[in-house]
Amino acid sequence: MALILVLSSRSDFRTAAPTPVAESNTVYFAVSKLVHVAEYGTLGLLLLRALHGSGGGLGRSLWVSVLVAALGSGLFGALDELRQSFVPNRTPRLADVALDTGSALVATVIAAGIVRLRQARPASRPVGMERARP
Repeated sequence: MALILVLSSRSDFRTAAPTPVAESNTVYFAVSKLVHVAEYGTLGLLLLRALHGSGGGLGRSLWVSVLVAALGSGLFGALDELRQSFVPNRTPRLADVALDTGSALVATVIAAGIVRLRQARPASRPVGMERARP
């Protein structure tokens, strides 16, 4: 979350970007949206792990954790967009909030699906570790 706040408080991305990216509005737009997807997809996964993870997480149910992680990421994105309205040369966009929330939702739903698949598989034994018959 701190990294997202630091990055969104900068207003010099276009000048810091490589020339081909900075000169093309289409490429710059696409890269900036991919950054949103990566940031908020990762945030959603980290929140999911904090809420549901068995190795230190809060142990909440999987689908409640998915919902809370996606909504929490979206709320953080909305607050960050509001904060951006005070940064020179930055404009808050409702579409970015939707992209942030959607990215977190997609990432957490995929992760939850993987968790469910792993839970549904029967535990397999390593090769060569079959039980001897009496």
